[in-house]
Amino acid sequence: MFQINHYWHYKYARDIAAYFDFEESRQITCKVVEECVSRKSYGWEGIACYHSSTPSRNKIYAESLYKIITEKKN
Repeated sequence: MFQINHYWHYKYARDIAAYFDFEESRQITCKVVEECVSRKSYGWEGIACYHSSTPSRNKIYAESLYKIITEKKN
């Protein structure tokens, strides 16, 4: 299951139960990320847009993702 904020992403689900179904929540998450990437870029800002479009929050989240990914590689 993916963490999705229904307040911001209500248009993606037929009802609240969809957010608790693994496959539906995965599809919703993919749609949200796809929209973010098309609006921002296919880079850290676009991926971090899933968390927030606010530049300061987006930057913090992007840095956090980058740190997690680079630590896993090493």
